Amino acid sequence: MTNLLLDSMLPADLADRSQVMEYKGDIVEFGRLREISADSLAVVEHNRREVDWEKLPVEVKLECGWLDTDRTIPTVIGGIRAGMAVLCQRCLEPFELMVDVPIKVLFGKVHGTAPGNDYDTWESGDTPIRLLDVVEEAVVMALPLAPVHNSIDDCGALAGKIREHERDTTRPFAGLRAQLDEMNK
Repeated sequence: MTNLLLDSMLPADLADRSQVMEYKGDIVEFGRLREISADSLAVVEHNRREVDWEKLPVEVKLECGWLDTDRTIPTVIGGIRAGMAVLCQRCLEPFELMVDVPIKVLFGKVHGTAPGNDYDTWESGDTPIRLLDVVEEAVVMALPLAPVHNSIDDCGALAGKIREHERDTTRPFAGLRAQLDEMNK
């Protein structure tokens, strides 16, 4: 059985077949996503890394079809759930970030106020595409620029030092509102 994510096909051929695809795999099977995690964790000592970060799950569900009744604009609709190993920018500790990404992509050009305005557009023309590229691009675009743990309480030891530093910070304008109110009386 072939992996349709890896096959290069014309978007129109996928739409004609009304191809539905569900795939569950590991992050190691997605080259760009694997590289992002590996680069993020390269600065971390090996014993502090996520034990099996290359086995983090990636689940993909895609449905191919047509946007219009004239069958001129092929689409892919679905979603991706991916676990990415990233470095928390607050505490510099590795953690697993789960990313849920909806997919709504059309292939070709849509002009004006066509019904595809809520879709992302891939201008592929008559060029075959790999759905793997669409999936990886969607996940990369959904990643935060500065990933952090959901809560500072989940952060490592460095976050504790940040909290201590925040307590010791002087706030020169803390009483300014009260002073202005006193002056305006």
